[in-house]
Amino acid sequence: MTRVKKILRVIAWAVAGLCAIILILAVAIRVDQYLLRRKAERLLADLKSLEMRKSTYQDARLVIDRWKDNIHQDGSCQPSRCDVQIALRDIFTQHQAILANHQKLAYVFGSIYRFLGVRPAMVDGTIRVRRNIVWGKGIRALTESSTMRILIGEAGSGSPLNISSLHPEYGMDSWSGCCIEAQVIFTPYTDPADVNRLMDIDFSCLTSRIPCKEKADILPTAWNEYMAEEQATNDSGKQQCSPEVIRVLSRESRHVMIGEVIKMGGASNWVCGPLQHCTLVPTPGYGEATVLLESDFKPWNPPSPAGPDYRSISHLLPMKEKLGDKYIFFFKHSIIDEYRVDGNVACSRLPATNENLEAVRRGIAEDWADHDDESSSHFGK
Repeated sequence: MTRVKKILRVIAWAVAGLCAIILILAVAIRVDQYLLRRKAERLLADLKSLEMRKSTYQDARLVIDRWKDNIHQDGSCQPSRCDVQIALRDIFTQHQAILANHQKLAYVFGSIYRFLGVRPAMVDGTIRVRRNIVWGKGIRALTESSTMRILIGEAGSGSPLNISSLHPEYGMDSWSGCCIEAQVIFTPYTDPADVNRLMDIDFSCLTSRIPCKEKADILPTAWNEYMAEEQATNDSGKQQCSPEVIRVLSRESRHVMIGEVIKMGGASNWVCGPLQHCTLVPTPGYGEATVLLESDFKPWNPPSPAGPDYRSISHLLPMKEKLGDKYIFFFKHSIIDEYRVDGNVACSRLPATNENLEAVRRGIAEDWADHDDESSSHFGK
């Protein structure tokens, strides 16, 4: 009987020890998560304190020095040029390099995380300085959603993927698949009040017991605005190509050219019957126009390797257009990659009127000149 009691006592101590280890581990992980959230909130406040096109390198330096233990950067950080990333990680993601080489350990660690109701998370901030002035900033938070996919909320400076006539200086987009991502991109010319409003990321997603699952959970202000605009656009139809849109479009495009219609022909589309017999049918009211791109209003920088081989393009234009008519064309990266607005071709076949040309000149004069091959934000989307 005494021996049985000793065995039971050993088992009890072992269970108590195991429970104590689990409790300590759970508390440590939860504390780590809340510390990460607290740091993320402080980082967001620091980034909001920097105003693009106004804050100086010294202002940025104060923020950078505060986060010196979390800094990653390309090259040296100088007043003339400085690109830094501030990386905040939890225990799990902080040791990903080690866990990547030990898959079983990573599985065990991940299982413990999920058992305790905790999800791996990371937060990245960016600061960009050019010629002693802050020209860019951004923040991104990643965590695991309720569906085990990565939930991402991102707000950063760059060139919007699409120019909206509702707010030409910033745009919103999203992706769903292996990741659920909500993104807002603002140019350096965006109103500072809009920038601070759109940068609001809900970091409670990093610590909540119930996982966040929707884009509006992690990027609430920007995403709710995006959804409201989608509904309004569906109700009201296409947006307009205003002088303000033209100005921003000219600034954010890599290349702006004036083209002249040199050839007109009938436009047609393939129409297929029930037995898959397809025929070309004329498109009423439209013609296929060949446009000669004859004037580099905003030359390629750096020069395009395509050279003169792609100086003419074909466009579907209303039949009321005629030979000799001139249009302004905007390009993101290449002649075949036009910059469209809201999916609306209004600005893609923009008549070269004096009013439109003046808006283009204003935009080109604002060009921030150092896109560094970015098509969207600093996080490389």
